Amino acid sequence: MTVADCPLYVAIIGEIGIASLAVTTSLTINFLRKPSATKDIIGKFTLLKIGKSLVVGEFLYILKAMTKLLPMSLEHIQYSP
Repeated sequence: MTVADCPLYVAIIGEIGIASLAVTTSLTINFLRKPSATKDIIGKFTLLKIGKSLVVGEFLYILKAMTKLLPMSLEHIQYSP
Protein backbone atom coordinates (compact mmCIF):
# COMPACT_ATOMS: atom_id res chain seq x y z
CA MET A 1 0.00 0.00 0.00
CA THR A 2 2.83 2.40 0.79
CA VAL A 3 4.39 1.79 -2.62
CA ALA A 4 1.19 3.05 -4.27
CA ASP A 5 0.36 5.77 -1.72
CA CYS A 6 3.71 7.61 -1.90
CA PRO A 7 3.68 8.37 -5.66
CA LEU A 8 0.23 9.95 -5.35
CA TYR A 9 1.36 12.18 -2.50
CA VAL A 10 4.43 13.23 -4.53
CA ALA A 11 2.16 13.95 -7.54
CA ILE A 12 -0.09 16.12 -5.34
CA ILE A 13 2.91 18.12 -4.15
CA GLY A 14 4.07 18.49 -7.77
CA GLU A 15 0.67 19.66 -9.03
CA ILE A 16 -0.84 21.81 -6.26
CA GLY A 17 2.08 22.40 -3.89
CA ILE A 18 2.65 21.14 -0.37
CA ALA A 19 -0.58 19.84 1.14
CA SER A 20 0.36 19.13 4.74
CA LEU A 21 -3.14 17.99 5.69
CA ALA A 22 -3.67 15.70 2.70
CA VAL A 23 -5.12 12.35 3.76
CA THR A 24 -5.93 9.14 1.93
CA THR A 25 -9.72 8.93 1.79
CA SER A 26 -9.96 5.69 -0.17
CA LEU A 27 -7.58 2.96 -1.32
CA THR A 28 -9.00 -0.02 -3.23
CA ILE A 29 -6.87 -2.98 -4.38
CA ASN A 30 -7.98 -5.39 -7.10
CA PHE A 31 -5.74 -8.46 -7.35
CA LEU A 32 -5.53 -9.85 -10.88
CA ARG A 33 -3.03 -12.71 -10.39
CA LYS A 34 -0.78 -14.23 -7.75
CA PRO A 35 2.68 -12.59 -7.57
CA SER A 36 5.81 -14.62 -8.17
CA ALA A 37 8.60 -14.53 -5.58
CA THR A 38 11.28 -14.88 -8.27
CA LYS A 39 10.16 -12.26 -10.82
CA ASP A 40 10.60 -8.48 -10.75
CA ILE A 41 7.60 -6.24 -10.14
CA ILE A 42 7.20 -2.90 -11.92
CA GLY A 43 4.87 -0.14 -10.74
CA LYS A 44 3.11 2.33 -13.04
CA PHE A 45 1.35 5.34 -11.52
CA THR A 46 -1.22 7.50 -13.31
CA LEU A 47 -2.79 10.67 -11.94
CA LEU A 48 -6.40 10.54 -13.16
CA LYS A 49 -8.08 13.69 -11.82
CA ILE A 50 -7.23 16.75 -9.75
CA GLY A 51 -10.31 18.43 -8.31
CA LYS A 52 -10.84 21.12 -5.69
CA SER A 53 -11.44 18.68 -2.87
CA LEU A 54 -10.32 15.30 -4.25
CA VAL A 55 -7.34 13.89 -6.16
CA VAL A 56 -7.68 10.48 -7.84
CA GLY A 57 -4.83 8.24 -8.95
CA GLU A 58 -4.25 4.71 -10.15
CA PHE A 59 -1.31 2.40 -9.47
CA LEU A 60 -0.72 -0.73 -11.56
CA TYR A 61 1.63 -3.47 -10.35
CA ILE A 62 3.10 -5.33 -13.33
CA LEU A 63 4.86 -8.68 -13.11
CA LYS A 64 7.91 -8.80 -15.40
CA ALA A 65 7.81 -12.24 -17.01
CA MET A 66 10.37 -13.56 -19.49
CA THR A 67 8.62 -12.49 -22.67
CA LYS A 68 5.89 -10.06 -21.60
CA LEU A 69 4.54 -7.84 -18.84
CA LEU A 70 1.57 -9.26 -16.91
CA PRO A 71 -0.72 -7.02 -14.82
CA MET A 72 -0.73 -8.27 -11.23
CA SER A 73 -2.89 -5.84 -9.25
CA LEU A 74 -4.53 -2.45 -9.64
CA GLU A 75 -5.03 0.15 -6.90
CA HIS A 76 -7.36 3.14 -7.04
CA ILE A 77 -6.40 5.85 -4.54
CA GLN A 78 -8.23 9.02 -3.53
CA TYR A 79 -6.68 11.88 -1.54
CA SER A 80 -8.36 14.86 0.04
CA PRO A 81 -5.84 17.75 -0.01
